[in-house]
Amino acid sequence: MTKADLFEKIIVMGDSWAKGEFPKGGKQGMPCPHGGLFQYINHSKKYRFSEKVRLLQRNGGNLNDNIFFLSNYHSPKNSLYIIFVTNPLRSVTNWRWMSSHKPVDFIKQIQTIKDEFYVKINKWMGNNNSHAVLLGGLTSVNNLRKYPHLTKAIPNIIEFLDPRLKFQISINDILLDITNHDPLFYNRMQKNYITKYLFANFCFRIKSRPNLDLINFFLKHSKRWDKIVERLGFPDGAHPHRGHHYKIYKELQRQNIV
Repeated sequence: MTKADLFEKIIVMGDSWAKGEFPKGGKQGMPCPHGGLFQYINHSKKYRFSEKVRLLQRNGGNLNDNIFFLSNYHSPKNSLYIIFVTNPLRSVTNWRWMSSHKPVDFIKQIQTIKDEFYVKINKWMGNNNSHAVLLGGLTSVNNLRKYPHLTKAIPNIIEFLDPRLKFQISINDILLDITNHDPLFYNRMQKNYITKYLFANFCFRIKSRPNLDLINFFLKHSKRWDKIVERLGFPDGAHPHRGHHYKIYKELQRQNIV
């Protein structure tokens, strides 16, 4: 018997990583050629297109979107939720604090957002006779011993797929959302081959100048993400392909989750 057998529904939830493999080149509006983990579960002999398996995701979604889905979309009770945990920094709406803080404060902010997410998700699961299995997507999943209704199945998908890779957070991901109109910052990042498209978006929210330590922190993690994309061969440069999702699926089987 698997953990999923104890529940009425299986809900795959998260951001675009929960949607599956994206088309090569990342063309907007094109359908996904494969449904990833959801498809592997839903098409398996055990479930075979069963109504027991559902998908609930939002492209570009943040951690708060998961809470919103659970609270406002009549999400099934007595269900097993398999959640791709996305970048915590997508939940940030005020970036002004960044200009005067150092990378260590940046990391603390990331952890604070994740802790708040764990508390809210754990509470909802407990109140609705459900359980959440967490997969570390665009961030890693921490120790969940304090949360009885949460299970850490894959702490870090990137490192699970290739243990040689060390991954903490996707800085490129938030470069699409944050911004600074500081020419010095722009020029410094441009010299490091970050695209103009990223900075057209990156210069949208912040009105003050980030410090040099934070710029170097961004550059370090941006280059690390580029290396990850190249080594793992993400078709569109941002999402795992069907082979990666299959490995995730088999790992959940190995752990008797599905």
